Amino acid sequence: MARNRQNHVGASPSAGSGSIVVLDLGGYTAKIGMATDAAPHVLSNCIFKAKSEKKRQFVSGQLADCKDQHQLFHMYPFNSGYLTNWELQERVLDYFFGSEVLKINTQTSQLIVTEPYFNLQYMKKSFVEALFEGYEFQSLFVCPPAYLSSHLFQTRYRDESTCLIVDSGYSFTHIIPVINGSIAWNGVLRVPVGGKILTNHLKQRVTLTQLDVMDETSVMNQIKELACFVSTDLAGDFRKAREDERGLTRTCVLPDYATYSEPFVRPVEETFSRPLEHEQLIRLDIDRFLAPEILFHPSVIGDERKGITEACVESVRRFAKDEQYALFRNIVLTGGNCKFEGFKDRLVREIEPEVPEFGQVEAMMLGNPITTAWQGGKAFAESLLFDKMRVTKAEYEEKGDAVCEMKFIRASSKSVD
Repeated sequence: MARNRQNHVGASPSAGSGSIVVLDLGGYTAKIGMATDAAPHVLSNCIFKAKSEKKRQFVSGQLADCKDQHQLFHMYPFNSGYLTNWELQERVLDYFFGSEVLKINTQTSQLIVTEPYFNLQYMKKSFVEALFEGYEFQSLFVCPPAYLSSHLFQTRYRDESTCLIVDSGYSFTHIIPVINGSIAWNGVLRVPVGGKILTNHLKQRVTLTQLDVMDETSVMNQIKELACFVSTDLAGDFRKAREDERGLTRTCVLPDYATYSEPFVRPVEETFSRPLEHEQLIRLDIDRFLAPEILFHPSVIGDERKGITEACVESVRRFAKDEQYALFRNIVLTGGNCKFEGFKDRLVREIEPEVPEFGQVEAMMLGNPITTAWQGGKAFAESLLFDKMRVTKAEYEEKGDAVCEMKFIRASSKSVD
């Protein structure tokens, strides 16, 4: 996996000396920036091919250069939540570290980076090897996103060290209890639903009833984010859709890459207006809440496994009563799916009847849920813990993967006090 590399073009030998890069590497997007930045770049972790420009591939943010994005072909380094194609990932990382984004010299930089919750052993080793031997970072710290999110929570709420992280991302949703600052791995649960499944479901529904959008994944993902919501009254919303079509229906205008470069939702008063000459429309009614409903009831797509609410309750009940109280009152929502209107209210309402007597439920977002882990990494970089838990290149060369297993936050490792 690893190979010797040259310094990135545009980075002088002393550029960014001792600087810390924070990278929350997700299956759909990567959140990346210097620890001194106020906010990260949020970029696609993907390489694109467009029918309109067959001779060029677009790496992540380069897609903005593509004038016609109809029927994009997506090449993701991640598959089913795991990094499975290093060649693609390396090209994306080169873009991130290079002259178009961070402009850093990796040999004089340190890296805080996230990995999947239950990463496979050979993937862990290969990833670390590539970062140390290929990119030659000065030092490295690897952990799951929830560890960084919990660190941000503890910096905001100094009197609390226990919380329940709900991380609902692209491939999966994970429920992660953090007890006294450490991930309690015996309580970590995975719900087999993420944003990808919701987008695919929406594509299938629209294709079945209106027009073929199966090759328009990026467009339909944007429409999902613009028009969908989590129902807090499922029966009421079904009734509303049946009795008052105008109250729930929204019209989405598809991009033609001449007049419009991105989809958008028409104002409510224009929902049933005729399309303009250049416009192609789709209308959503019950699908606006049926797609996100999969998060709470995977049975919508025929999967009888637990939804988010059941998984939260099961995870918390694995602990003592005092810990249950703390976990239920400190639910931290992270990941893009948590941005759906109604998500937090629905989760709190469904968990409340399951809380022990005299307990309370409170769910919170620590700013933008998409960048929570990155913000936690930024805070972690400023803490004394980072110096204690990072692995230097010299340590790695002397002790190999054993020192990584000892210091990094992984399911098989012990936390460093």
